[in-house]
Amino acid sequence: MHSFAVPPSSLDGIKRLAKTLKRERSIPHHQALEEAARIAGFENLRHAQRQLERGVRPTLYPVFLTAYWREKGRGGRETLRIELAKPLPQVVRRNQLNAVRQLAGFRLDADDHLERELDVERQDTAQRYLHDAAEALRFMVATGLVPVTTQAMHRKLRFLQEMPGHDHPSEWLDPASGSWLYMDEPYDHHGPELLDRRRSWLRDSSVSVVAPAWKGLYVPGRSVPYFVSADAALLAQLSRQVATLSEESPQPWAGESDRYGTAFLSPAREAAGLKPRRRPM
Repeated sequence: MHSFAVPPSSLDGIKRLAKTLKRERSIPHHQALEEAARIAGFENLRHAQRQLERGVRPTLYPVFLTAYWREKGRGGRETLRIELAKPLPQVVRRNQLNAVRQLAGFRLDADDHLERELDVERQDTAQRYLHDAAEALRFMVATGLVPVTTQAMHRKLRFLQEMPGHDHPSEWLDPASGSWLYMDEPYDHHGPELLDRRRSWLRDSSVSVVAPAWKGLYVPGRSVPYFVSADAALLAQLSRQVATLSEESPQPWAGESDRYGTAFLSPAREAAGLKPRRRPM
């Protein structure tokens, strides 16, 4: 799965992206234009038109993701650069990393750099970890969600583990509304009837479930994401937001590959006058 790493920065770019979204999502053209404008970092299409006419461009923040690998006497470092509409510290905090499956095992090395602490066994595995981490960050930027980190909220949502077909869960909070979101991503062999079974299971509660038009974060293409919440407005909002995350065939590695012993020094860490941080043995 690949999300737009560099959002469009012109009206023509927004229009081109809208055509892609319209085709991929089977949505009306006007809706595709609004979604494309939001991907570009604007509130809506009209906001994009006003700002771009004045020469104002949305600010994008570079973020670097690093992982190390060793295999049969060989090894290396992989670093992926992405761009987000928010600075990394506004997307995820240090204490939230291990609460996100795709970010667990990473440490916040600098305000623009996440580094995986332990080695992995293969180069392609290291690259996959970085792509997965990038998709999780893009999901968090697109939705504004943050992971649940309190035991009280984990206990509150524990009953959802009994849902039919429950698998690969993650728990989120929407800071804007204070509402919670429970997402799980079972493998797709359950079939489309699983959504009806879940709605039947939840019918006596105030909780709703939807299956958004999105391939999710856990093994995209082989699993199906479901959103569960007591806030119907949040479910509708999130379904629109994740529809802007475009799924395409896996892309060639576009990051930096270097020797195992070379540490990556991010621009933010260098600007602070700091040396590369030592890694665990």
